[in-house]
Amino acid sequence: MGQKTEGFPKKERRRGYKEYQRILSLFDNISELIYVIDPKNYRIIYANKTVADLWGEEMVGKTCYEAMQNLKAPCAVCENPSLLLNEGEVYRFETYYEQWDKYYLKEAKMIDWPGYDKVRLEVAIDITEVKISQRILEERIRYETELSNVSQQLLKENHQEAIQGALIHLQKASGASRVYIFENFEEYDYNTKARKYYTKYAYEACGEGIEPQIHNPVLKRFDYEPDFHRWKKQLSQGLYIAGDVEKFPESEIAVLKNQGIESLLVIPIFVEKQWYGFLGFDEVENKRTWNEQDIRILNTASDMIGSYIEKKKRESDMKNSQKKLRVAMKNSQEANRQKSAFIANMSHEIRTPMNSIIGFAEILEKETRNPKHREYIHSIKQGGENLLTLMNDILDLSKIEAGVVKIERKEISLRNLVAEIRDIFELRAKEKNLNLQIEVEEKTPDLLWIDETRVRQILLNLVGNAVKFTDKGFVKIRTTFEKKDQRHGTLKIEVVDTGKGISKRGQNEIFKPFVQWNPKGDTSQGTGLGLSITKNLVEILEGEIHLFSVPKRGTRFELIFYPVKIGGKNLSIKSAKNEGDLPGNVEPNNYRIKGDREAVLGFIENRGKWDYRRVRNSAFFQDIQDFGKKLLDLGEEQQVPALVEYASKLIDSTERFDIEGMKHLLVYYPNLIQRIKEINYEGKKGENTDC
Repeated sequence: MGQKTEGFPKKERRRGYKEYQRILSLFDNISELIYVIDPKNYRIIYANKTVADLWGEEMVGKTCYEAMQNLKAPCAVCENPSLLLNEGEVYRFETYYEQWDKYYLKEAKMIDWPGYDKVRLEVAIDITEVKISQRILEERIRYETELSNVSQQLLKENHQEAIQGALIHLQKASGASRVYIFENFEEYDYNTKARKYYTKYAYEACGEGIEPQIHNPVLKRFDYEPDFHRWKKQLSQGLYIAGDVEKFPESEIAVLKNQGIESLLVIPIFVEKQWYGFLGFDEVENKRTWNEQDIRILNTASDMIGSYIEKKKRESDMKNSQKKLRVAMKNSQEANRQKSAFIANMSHEIRTPMNSIIGFAEILEKETRNPKHREYIHSIKQGGENLLTLMNDILDLSKIEAGVVKIERKEISLRNLVAEIRDIFELRAKEKNLNLQIEVEEKTPDLLWIDETRVRQILLNLVGNAVKFTDKGFVKIRTTFEKKDQRHGTLKIEVVDTGKGISKRGQNEIFKPFVQWNPKGDTSQGTGLGLSITKNLVEILEGEIHLFSVPKRGTRFELIFYPVKIGGKNLSIKSAKNEGDLPGNVEPNNYRIKGDREAVLGFIENRGKWDYRRVRNSAFFQDIQDFGKKLLDLGEEQQVPALVEYASKLIDSTERFDIEGMKHLLVYYPNLIQRIKEINYEGKKGENTDC
């Protein structure tokens, strides 16, 4: 290459010539590109072997811009004044040769050269691998940064904003002209009688100056069949589609070219393991080859979007489920309310004629002399009473299920409450030769804040069952109280009996509605609702109920309430009532019968007298309540204010399980009748009012 130099002097000193030849030989053995350019005309006056191998030996004598860059005029480097003005300094720059897809780092310097004033010596080093590595690193950093931004976008609650934001960052990450999402949907095809797959252009992010396709009507409802069947098949199997559009099937090229697409990458999106649609990347200005790294990273982005859509879908499904649940609960509550109202109305409608049946059965039982007939009548009466008990229990259970049972805690004396329960069942216990005991622990506070009505109802049920199913031995009510702090403690109430006991299987079933678990051969009657109601009431009071029983040895029910608030020091005992007093207005006109006087007095002398004797003897809550309702109906129908007032108070006392109030009102009843007779039959005072 050294021999191909222009203007080499013919006369040269031998020593200088040898040195010159040595340098040229050295240049030829260097792998870098070395060449010399005449700055006056830009012609190459020397090129080493490496240059000749790359560009060809004939380049010597040509201009640098013509031989190396295939240009018709000097490039910016050739005309850079720094190369001429900064003599002795090295000028560095990079050059890219598109025909070889190579990058070179060049160093240029003005030097002396035989036969020339000054020449430009250039050394070019191939840095293509370095540039590729640098580009890959920059792409990786860009991808990682933008994917991080994508994940941040997908944390947004708003679905539209999250997806759109993610696509904007994916467009920056990939450098694609357009990034978009297509969503699949199905429609019923009436021609084929089958469901058919379609897809639609749902989201899009475009680079600067790129025409959007989001409003393209062709893409609003795009049919995969038949032209894009390949896409449907590959994408549904989890495979991507990529490449130069011109190499795609003819049926696809027409659609894609209309959107200006030169090359693309399409990656499927899966939601809940079902093919949801695809994530696409278009190039509309240049053709692009998508490498494996691009595809791998963008496939991760597709998975992220699929996971986000799946999450939002589950949230939406959950919200819809919650909405449906709220509607169902509302409907259930309304149905429960209607059920309770129906049961209440029906129980009233049934109890009214049933009371008549029971009342007349009692009259017939007393007046009938034939023993067999008396036995039949007694069965009618017993069946009626059992039916009334069942209706009352169902009504209580329906109130509990409807959530209308109100809790009213107030200061009461637990000792007095337990004593009242004993008084109620003492006669029945004596009839069965049972020892009815109460044990109230001495350290139990005088006053406790509890719902007296509900606790009384619970104890009436438990003690009633204990007396009913115990033939010998005792029934015991035992209470203990353990302080937890100065104002609260745990109240435990136990009802223990030495009765027939309950088997292990029975203990698992006994609290369920309509379950009666009596020992074999036991003919005792019951509704099977008592213990279910009791358990529900205990839970409403936020307490616990436990059952311990051994067949043929006895049963123990344990009630635990915590926390129970301790009351004040002084017991607020109900003021004693004079037996002849009835709270309320005692004006004579209140006792006057404004309706059918004979009907009222006839009821009092006949049916009312029998009903009153029955409730005084039985002390059964439902009997007393039904008696009060009969009087209320009579008082309202015949317009007797005193009778309405009395009946209302009697009904209220039964609903609150106010035993003391019931006792007082039942004692007062003869005085009420006497007063009604005196006011409405003046001059006949002192007439027998034996009720």
